[in-house]
Amino acid sequence: MIKDLLDRPIEKLPTTLKFDGRILYLLDDAELMRAQLYDGTDVELTHALEQRLRDQISTDEITPAYICFFYDETLGDFPYLGLRTTNQTTGETEYPVRRNAVRDGGFVCSVAGKRRGKGSSREASPYAELHAGIKVVVAESIERIYNENCQNLGVLTTSDFGIIERIKAGEQIQLAEFTAGKDEITRQIIEYGGLFEFNVARLQSKVTIPITVALEEGAASGRPMTIAEKIFAKHLVTDASKGMCGVPWVQAGDASFFRTDIRFSHEYVTPMASIFFEEKVGKDAKIVDPDTVLFFRDHLTFLSKVMSQERIEEGLLDAANELEVKQRDFSLKQGVKLYGEQMGQRLGSQAICHSKILEKYAEPGMLIIGTDSHTPHAGAIGAVAFGVGTTAIFNSWITKDVRVSVPPSFKVVISGEPAANVTAKDYMLEILRHPYIRDGEAIGQIIEYTGPAIEALSVDERATMTNMAAEVGAFTGIIAADETTCVVDLTRSLIAFCQYESCGKCFPCRMGMSHLLEVLERICQLEGTSEDLTLMRSIGESMQAGSLCGHGQLGFNPVSSALRYFGPEFDTHIIDRICPTGTCLTPRYSPALARR
Repeated sequence: MIKDLLDRPIEKLPTTLKFDGRILYLLDDAELMRAQLYDGTDVELTHALEQRLRDQISTDEITPAYICFFYDETLGDFPYLGLRTTNQTTGETEYPVRRNAVRDGGFVCSVAGKRRGKGSSREASPYAELHAGIKVVVAESIERIYNENCQNLGVLTTSDFGIIERIKAGEQIQLAEFTAGKDEITRQIIEYGGLFEFNVARLQSKVTIPITVALEEGAASGRPMTIAEKIFAKHLVTDASKGMCGVPWVQAGDASFFRTDIRFSHEYVTPMASIFFEEKVGKDAKIVDPDTVLFFRDHLTFLSKVMSQERIEEGLLDAANELEVKQRDFSLKQGVKLYGEQMGQRLGSQAICHSKILEKYAEPGMLIIGTDSHTPHAGAIGAVAFGVGTTAIFNSWITKDVRVSVPPSFKVVISGEPAANVTAKDYMLEILRHPYIRDGEAIGQIIEYTGPAIEALSVDERATMTNMAAEVGAFTGIIAADETTCVVDLTRSLIAFCQYESCGKCFPCRMGMSHLLEVLERICQLEGTSEDLTLMRSIGESMQAGSLCGHGQLGFNPVSSALRYFGPEFDTHIIDRICPTGTCLTPRYSPALARR
């Protein structure tokens, strides 16, 4: 695969560009939207009109969920079908955009207000705009993932409203105007017309990957770092050809490629990414390290039971079913673990993507990317986990790398003792009320939660905090694994979940999970022996060798990682008969005991 890419011709975009087409203003005015779309009216952006530009247009408005059943160029029929506007006469909400309206209108530039592209990380949105003819997106502010998705696809973005009149006048515009102020990597991605083209140039050594300040001659030996910065420093790619990673330190603004530990996508994204992969890399090409890639079907289960007859008659159910088929076929072809749809008495998804990653795969210090806006869920145990778009995930299948400019961080400290009936969600609702958050200062930053109240939360509650970083507009959220978290008890909880979820069809998984859980519960009760550690390793080897699916084959991973990185904590429980946190001695629900 790599050899073919090394021989592929690749060129930069021209240094000057001309855009032939109309300007579409996304307004909170149903009548003016219809006039632009269907009457051929070209409006002037007066101060009064600027006040009616829609703010906070989400990707759900650009491409509503049902539109994402399509995953190829057909998406170009549908941009802005979910755009909410107000009828200025009646005050009622209306949705004026119809299928093919944008493409038929000959628009080349789309204009909006603040926080354009918030919400879901779906790359279907800029992809739909691109194939409807939109080449330039102008907005007062643009959300991180949406902006990166535009750059990755070759859609140009800017906050310079002055460019609108120049496009209308047919002027030649310097490409450098769209790259000004960007980091070195982003600038080159734009110049090559997208992330894949840039990555090909990267493999061919045609681009410049800036070295971090830490690697510059005469740089200081170190600097204090946040927990997220430490993880980024460990994963920064220093030599892609040799698989070398790690620098002494990083700081906010350092732009580079980082080696991922886990990459996952769900059925809305995997099919589009697989098309990109097969068209641009090759139909017979193989994903790099498929054991670290996961696919999920968790967004469209029960769809046939809830979709309206009108939508079914439009062919949307058939289109949605094609998503499932494409993902399943690609998963089988690539040897990637797929959590699909559960049949029999327990209908639904076999797993919810962001939850499963935390429950079974995530470990402290990992770098995890996923095509779900709730990917930060795994930050609850001290991993850096964040959402990416389709192009980023497809490119990570080629190299395992993801492009990141290290974000700034800010700390949220919650002091005091948790009051009765106060949950992590209550904390987050209060945080969302804070002026710093309300004014958008947190957008694109990493939130590190800390303080006595955070330390008192369970892992599940901590996951609520990191998950809801998406609602804050943050890059991700993270909570350091700390001394109040007993690794032995956390491992027991993870294995309890895995044991409960085992289908029971193969002996190594069914008995292995149960046996591991019994041993861990014995250690948590301070009744374990040193032989128990050897016993667990032996059980794990049998599970890996004999289980029929990934659930059993990977089921020993939480124990293996815990023993590797936190062995002394097990020794404390076994030799000293002490749980340093005291959590092991508190009552815990046990699926194993409940089933007896």
